[in-house]
Amino acid sequence: MIQYTINGEPKLAYVDISGFIYHEWGMNPNGIGSNVNEAMLRQFLIQCDFVNIFDDIHCYKVTYPNVEYLFNKQTLLENT
Repeated sequence: MIQYTINGEPKLAYVDISGFIYHEWGMNPNGIGSNVNEAMLRQFLIQCDFVNIFDDIHCYKVTYPNVEYLFNKQTLLENT
């Protein structure tokens, strides 16, 4: 799950196991690749420059009923 802010507006998007990004995404590209993992999501956000486009980013791994916090924008910027 990607919780992000763009132009001051909070948004929420989901990434399914096939890599399709949906809900409040509305961006291109809207897919990452199959069997998405944390490293792939980090790479996607950096390579597509979403780390600079979005005001803020928080990513979570949801395995119902559990939610695990993965990383935020600051963490991504530190690793670029």
